[in-house]
Amino acid sequence: PGLAFGLRVSVAASGRKDTTTMKVTVTSTPGQPYRHELKARTHTIVSDVDTSLKGGDLGPTPHELFLLSLGT
Repeated sequence: PGLAFGLRVSVAASGRKDTTTMKVTVTSTPGQPYRHELKARTHTIVSDVDTSLKGGDLGPTPHELFLLSLGT
């Protein structure tokens, strides 16, 4: 199996006592060092690099995901 790590964060709006918990998990794939499976709630995204960088080009690069997140 690949390497996996998760992050759980609780966030509360200013002045409120209730919190929202967010959990994400990132899993690497053995033999494919640049491919990662990203999970948040029921959603899964694959991140990879293009073939010129010895990846499989199976999804957006980490840099592209970052830029995409800025646009949302």
